[in-house]
Amino acid sequence: MAPRAPRDNQVSDRALLDIIEHVYATSCDPTQWSALADACRRLFPGTAFSLHITLEAGAYDPVPEWAGWDPHFIELYKQHYYRINPFTAILRPIRPGRVVRASELVTRRWIDRQPFYQEWLKPAGNFTHAAGVTLMRSANSLTRLSYNIPEDLAEVEGAAADVLRRLAPHFRRALEIAGRLGGRAAAETALAALLEQVGDCAIAIDRRRRVRFANRRALALLESRALIAERPSRGLSFVAHEAEEAFTRALEGCLGTIERPAAASFMVRVGSGRALPVHVLPLRTAGSFAAAGANAAVALVVIGAERSRAVPPDTALRSLYGLSRREADVALLIAEGASARETASRLGVSTATTRNQLAAAMAKLGVHRRAELVALLAGLLPRLGGEPPEPR
Repeated sequence: MAPRAPRDNQVSDRALLDIIEHVYATSCDPTQWSALADACRRLFPGTAFSLHITLEAGAYDPVPEWAGWDPHFIELYKQHYYRINPFTAILRPIRPGRVVRASELVTRRWIDRQPFYQEWLKPAGNFTHAAGVTLMRSANSLTRLSYNIPEDLAEVEGAAADVLRRLAPHFRRALEIAGRLGGRAAAETALAALLEQVGDCAIAIDRRRRVRFANRRALALLESRALIAERPSRGLSFVAHEAEEAFTRALEGCLGTIERPAAASFMVRVGSGRALPVHVLPLRTAGSFAAAGANAAVALVVIGAERSRAVPPDTALRSLYGLSRREADVALLIAEGASARETASRLGVSTATTRNQLAAAMAKLGVHRRAELVALLAGLLPRLGGEPPEPR
């Protein structure tokens, strides 16, 4: 039998500080969520603790992190009992941040009448009491913390509610941090995959010009050191002095002005042969470049103009800059010379809607005039424009 919680049910400040420290450490290391759930459960021995990520009508309610539950009953819940959980409808209207206790929401008589209790909660541990808090709420999901408490530990309910009240802001912040880190990782994975689709040499660099990602063609060019190289002191550099000066100017023009980053282009000669276009494109256009970590990719360098293997234009805009499908469609049509009215007619929307979508697209791309939009897209998508001029 699990040990009973102390009669005073008080949790020390030291114990809570340890949990809070664990919460923030876990935000950077997703493998620790399970251990964190168990640490929260140990504050009240004999209870069960859960971090519910979603609670969506008509779909399985996953309990990705839980402690104190018999795994057999978790499996039963996944298979069937999430469908008859009556607390879903009760919890949805409650505002995020408000800690509630089961004894405040329902009566024991009501609980006894529920098949969910008789068939699942009672066999799982006779959980008649609970304390919970909604951390986040969207149109079809909730993110919640909860303690489920057996009948013989009913006096713990108030103390558990107090603990959740103190922990909830930290859990919410930790989930936001974890989401941003995960989003950044996903974005970088998408960027690396996208670069492999670019027919030309494509290299993503950070603010120190260090190479963060490069496709296979670019890696081969870097290894040859015939045109470009990655130097310990300067990061990505062009071997020829004139090309290096042009690249430095282009990069400064691309990243030097936070409010108006813009694409820049120049030509570089390969030995005594033909000249290749080089396009330097800003990757992080929302907010300040200083907000990006030192290792974040902030610019894309594209060398060459092999159009036959170019990445689909809408894919590039959506993956690199976060444009919606319709924003990408509008930006591409405008960059190809269509007017707002023509674009609206081709897409079957109003001119006002087209102008709003164009404004949203330009904000995400970090440009302020249509000429800047055309220059940026011509660099990223060579089919939209001709070769850049020879440097003087």
